[in-house]
Amino acid sequence: MSDKIKSKSKQCEECGISDSCKFRSLKNEKWREAERNGLVKVTWKDGIMLCHKCYMDLVENPLQRIKKGTKRVRVSVEEIGNEIETREAEEIQVGRAILEEGVEVVYENEEDTIIREEIEAIIRKNIMNEELESARAYYLDSVGTSNEGLNTLANIGITTTARAVDRKKRQFLAAHGEYVEKVLENHYSESALMLNVDDYHNIHVQRQPDTTSTSWAAHMATIIANPCPISAIPRNGALNPKIVDNELILKHLDERFIKNLGVSYHDRRQNYIGKCSDDSLIEQLTLHSYDDRLAEKKSNRHIQNTILFDFVESSLKSVEDYTKALQVVYNQRPMQEYLSNNAIPIVADWPGQFFIRKAIAHRLLLNNEIIPSFVTAFVPMIGPLHVSLNSRELVFKKNWFLFNNVYKGIFGQKKELGYEITDRHFPRGFVMSRKPFTTVLCDYLRCDRTDYANFLDDGKVLSCGHGYHNHCLEKCQFKCIICLEYLRGEITKNINSLKVSMKKKLGENEFIEEDTENIIDDNLDDSEAVGDVNTIENLLKNAKKSFSEL
Repeated sequence: MSDKIKSKSKQCEECGISDSCKFRSLKNEKWREAERNGLVKVTWKDGIMLCHKCYMDLVENPLQRIKKGTKRVRVSVEEIGNEIETREAEEIQVGRAILEEGVEVVYENEEDTIIREEIEAIIRKNIMNEELESARAYYLDSVGTSNEGLNTLANIGITTTARAVDRKKRQFLAAHGEYVEKVLENHYSESALMLNVDDYHNIHVQRQPDTTSTSWAAHMATIIANPCPISAIPRNGALNPKIVDNELILKHLDERFIKNLGVSYHDRRQNYIGKCSDDSLIEQLTLHSYDDRLAEKKSNRHIQNTILFDFVESSLKSVEDYTKALQVVYNQRPMQEYLSNNAIPIVADWPGQFFIRKAIAHRLLLNNEIIPSFVTAFVPMIGPLHVSLNSRELVFKKNWFLFNNVYKGIFGQKKELGYEITDRHFPRGFVMSRKPFTTVLCDYLRCDRTDYANFLDDGKVLSCGHGYHNHCLEKCQFKCIICLEYLRGEITKNINSLKVSMKKKLGENEFIEEDTENIIDDNLDDSEAVGDVNTIENLLKNAKKSFSEL
């Protein structure tokens, strides 16, 4: 009764009503907040008394709309996720404010704190449940749950709907695009960038065929840029107009590579006698060790400054696939100005080398306008990882007999590991038409030492298999002229074939063809499988031992 009398004695200073069930006083922090946002009228004063309707229409609801419309620019990877959570939290806060207003109407007396705390606990519990439902739905979507499955779980209150998940993913995508653009514009507009475009095949999935495919393996392409602490690379002169320059390759062959072959195995071994410890010898015999390389170059091998442009679905098997991947980089607004003045090296494997260079060749040599002009700002280069992988292939071919035994032990004695022994395993001199002489020491055609009996000890056999007198080798500037001429001819022939392949029409049979001869059938009979685990372990142990003895 006293509360009703107290309410009747009050009057709203805005609308003049006095029969409202609730009045609110606009003062202290709320007054200052309304004043900062321009909601205070000229006739109002600090502590003004308003009815509940005027207070909500003129103060509280406009403040909530202002808060909801405020957006902050994010400049860090961690804040991208926080931005989405902040937007969702603001929507929840609006609902919480409405509920709190309803609580204040029903429980106006400040002494009813217990009931208020119980209602606030219920609100917090509902908010946590919504966050858990969203997290469950996002996880289930990432592992391949269908939209129908998500909607079914949403109906029973376990997750949110598939539409809510799609909306959240679009928000993440938009926020990531803003982050990449902001970082490029503010931090790396004058720095050199190294681009990596590589494929990722998620083959660790169940082979569950459907009407269109035999598995659910995802073929994705990662487009990553790594900033370098040097100035940007000028575009002018960065790209060789010949695309593939055989003259430059022959020059390096003559000046750098062929000289290393002018030393015999005996002389090279003599240089290392007594200088190589057991530890260094083991290190040289180690084919690859990620742990050691990571420990030595820990400061350089990190991704804290790496920029992920995008992670898109692509098999990277054609010029079109690589052009679309480069288009993702060019679509960033800061990169359009950057690529007009600077060049970006691309570290890629052999397919990446070929298809990107083919796109450049079509644009520069054939003036094909289908290929966008910005591809000429990218310079493909093969990285040490792919060179290392090619070296591993050579090791495999050299030790084929070992791997064949391991393969038989795993898949059965009837299965042969597809491989053909060729003359390429011999030293280079036995591959070409001018094979080393077997009756005389010197293979130099202009050798003037006719009395071979007096000069048997005055000469050496090079690593290629050809022999030379010391006098003849000095005439040849310590180069194997026979191998040099052979390599020149083979390089010229291969470069010409590569150029022809690069100038083929787009869509024709590409240069790279799948080797179907060595594909092994995975559908093995149970009778061919070897069940003796001890035998397999012994074979693997022998394989490791053979590798260590290489």
